Amino acid sequence: MSTETPYLKLTQPGFNEFRNSWNVPANSNSDKIDVWAQAFGQEIIDSRFSLPSLSAFLAVALNPDGTQKPAAEVILARSSPVYGFETTAPVDYSLSVRIDQGDWEVLKAREGQVSLRSAQAFRMPGIKNQVFDGSKDINGYPTWMGFIANKVQVDGSVDPLMLTIDGFMSRGRILRELTLTGGAGIKYVYGTFQVDGVITVDGDSSTPPPATPAGTVSNDIDGDAVYFSDATKDFTTENVQPGDYLTLLDSADAGVYVIKAVAPGAVVDRLEIIGLFPTSGLSSINYTITDPLAFTLGFDTAELPAAGKFYLGEADYDGAAVTAVRARHFGDSFIGEWRAVDVGSPTTFEQIYLHKLGSDALDFSVQVSQTNDGTGAVEELTLATMTSTLGVTVGNGTLAVNIVDTLNYTAAIFNPGTSDASYTPGSLAGGVTGNLTGAVTGSLTGSIKPDRSVAVKWNRNQIWIKNAEAGIFYKDYGGTVRTTGFIRVVARKRG
Repeated sequence: MSTETPYLKLTQPGFNEFRNSWNVPANSNSDKIDVWAQAFGQEIIDSRFSLPSLSAFLAVALNPDGTQKPAAEVILARSSPVYGFETTAPVDYSLSVRIDQGDWEVLKAREGQVSLRSAQAFRMPGIKNQVFDGSKDINGYPTWMGFIANKVQVDGSVDPLMLTIDGFMSRGRILRELTLTGGAGIKYVYGTFQVDGVITVDGDSSTPPPATPAGTVSNDIDGDAVYFSDATKDFTTENVQPGDYLTLLDSADAGVYVIKAVAPGAVVDRLEIIGLFPTSGLSSINYTITDPLAFTLGFDTAELPAAGKFYLGEADYDGAAVTAVRARHFGDSFIGEWRAVDVGSPTTFEQIYLHKLGSDALDFSVQVSQTNDGTGAVEELTLATMTSTLGVTVGNGTLAVNIVDTLNYTAAIFNPGTSDASYTPGSLAGGVTGNLTGAVTGSLTGSIKPDRSVAVKWNRNQIWIKNAEAGIFYKDYGGTVRTTGFIRVVARKRG
């Protein structure tokens, strides 16, 4: 009885079989061997690609001992124009050494901080908590803070609200509301820096209320796995923007991706990422979308500074509703608008500027001009008010003498007359024993007018300015007394 070989199934005749037709199994076996050999040979030829032999092809990627050769781009990555590393003999640097050099550079740049980002924030000069930009009126005053009922509104929807919190850049790009509670009084509204940003879209089905995961990954028209979509969302109204982080929480594509485009192809429930998803055609994915620069809002009944916390403004609260808000001004300085002044009638003026810098540790400059458009000269007034009158009285037969040696000379000329008085620098000794002849029965009077000075006071949010001499605005550089003109104040935080 004949049998078959296990792989090619060649016929193996038994004893005395196929005595009259031996060519049938023999030819069948030959055909099988030939077909197999042809396929095997073609497989080897195909594996060579354009090289003359399979060994030549394998030599491109493998060393003679079977270990892998580095790819061309890996070899190039071993060298660095910054560190001077080379791949030529006698030293062949590995890619891991090159990467380590970059890691050490970043670690050293942290200068003891937990991250390079923290190091940059730590070294930020000047005031670390300030608002850089946002909605403002024609005079540059902030308009990004408002209120309705018992809610404070922080609005970055028109112009993004850009600020630093402890030196870290943060951003508000939507209208957000903070509900106030508690008793009546001033509520201090603050923003808190979030290291990992703030989740703005939560597609995680484990978050109440229960939902069915709706995330899907797919290919674009070029076949690249770059699209993510959720048929239940309109990402344009969800305020998703390029640069936000898309985090897939499950599936073979789980991981964090950077959003490149929102609503590509005008499909509002679709996002395009930078790079590629490892897999495509997946669905029912849990996900989140994070604004990496967003901050959270809160309020206190007193300012309690803490790391990562910046007081954005104040709100007056009557126990049921907000009645007024005061947003912090931009930057660490305030430049008030030019305002017209006329001390003809009435003869005094008072201007109140809302600097809203949130501090009373301030430096001020009060400036005046005859124009308010930058075409005229600007002059600066002093902030100290001098007394408006000066009196000197000489009584009959009595003279008070005060000698001040301002230059600290070691000798001075002094004529004691008929007295035994003597003088050494800084000191008058002895007495005047004679009498003064004649008499001055009146008073010597005069006045010093503070014609280049204004009276100033301020608090954390505003400054008051008024003229020190009735009927005088200021005496200008040429000596002309001005009764009309323009005034502004410039303030800057100290420290």
